[in-house]
Amino acid sequence: MMDTGTGVEMSNSLERSDHTAFVEGSFLYVWGGCKSVSGTETLLPSDEIWLCDLDSGIWERRGMEGEIPPALSGACGSYHNGTLYVFGGCDPNGHTNQLYSVDLLEGCYTWRKVTDAGGNTPSPRDKQSCWVNRDRLIYFGGYGCKTIREVNNSRNFTVHESSWAMIGTTFFRFWGWNSEVNVFDTHTATWEEPETHGQTPSPRASHTSATLGDKGYICGGLEDTDLDIHCLDLDTWIWTRIDFLSSLVPVGRSMHTLTPVSDHTLFLFGGLSITGDSLSDGWEFDTQTNSWREMDHLHHDKPRLWHSACRGKDNDVVVFGGSRDYVLLMDSKSTNESTWGVGVELGTAGPGLTSTSPEEQRRSRIRVRLKTIRHIGAAGFRVGCALC
Repeated sequence: MMDTGTGVEMSNSLERSDHTAFVEGSFLYVWGGCKSVSGTETLLPSDEIWLCDLDSGIWERRGMEGEIPPALSGACGSYHNGTLYVFGGCDPNGHTNQLYSVDLLEGCYTWRKVTDAGGNTPSPRDKQSCWVNRDRLIYFGGYGCKTIREVNNSRNFTVHESSWAMIGTTFFRFWGWNSEVNVFDTHTATWEEPETHGQTPSPRASHTSATLGDKGYICGGLEDTDLDIHCLDLDTWIWTRIDFLSSLVPVGRSMHTLTPVSDHTLFLFGGLSITGDSLSDGWEFDTQTNSWREMDHLHHDKPRLWHSACRGKDNDVVVFGGSRDYVLLMDSKSTNESTWGVGVELGTAGPGLTSTSPEEQRRSRIRVRLKTIRHIGAAGFRVGCALC
């Protein structure tokens, strides 16, 4: 099934945040996400994918079939060798650790639920990030749930709260952030959790990541005044915290993007500051000099968070979707809601949630969402990068 167009109706269909996007050739692909409909956050269909011809600006909708994923928020989508992989996130029943894949080189886009993977599948989580390196999908961080045994066996998990919840046939007790590294080998369909060393970053979610060669970078997702960057060597599994050579550093943030624009340069854009402000600043980070440079661009009037930013075919950065503002939807049954809600969504630790019962805590965890308003939809833009 294919629909094409450029009008208002098409723009409304494209409007979204928290989606997956990537550029292949002359096309921008966009899948999933959420939008605000009549004041209610709505998860978008997972049985369709949108393609934008970056030369003509014409959008095309293509239908998908097979073992279609449920509508998801906070899922991690990655593109490798013609295949889109989607891992984790929250479905209507709560956090998940399911992996799906779809071959986009075939004429018919057919989803497959990966149920035959070897190794130990990571625990359910959302708002994690992924580095794509050779035939590996390397996941880092996120917020989710673990059993008592998993917590005891993990040194990279910060407990936020405890309550009973059942996902499938497993009871989960502890909820929190992690700094785990989990590898899915797309060639052997096997999971592995390598032992990492060095200056391990603190557990986090709603951060961003980027890959340069055999190095994986992560930044943000913490309640810190200044932004931090850590680098993981994807061969030796050694972490390094990067010390900046200048005091000129972007403010701390979450829900931002970090895009490779050369073999040694990363472009950071937007996000949500620790003071709750939507950001529109753009920065280049030079991994050779460990220095930041704020960019002068034409889109300071377009602050956004939960957007996507992909390197285009013309060595520019294609920014799509996202939201200008946010409000929190609260569950009236729980107390201390605003602290807990911000903590979960921004990936920052805070006081535990208190409510009248663990079951109410579980329900509010599913219902509390960051509602994005004034979505930007198809009004994307490009940013040129001088160091490309």
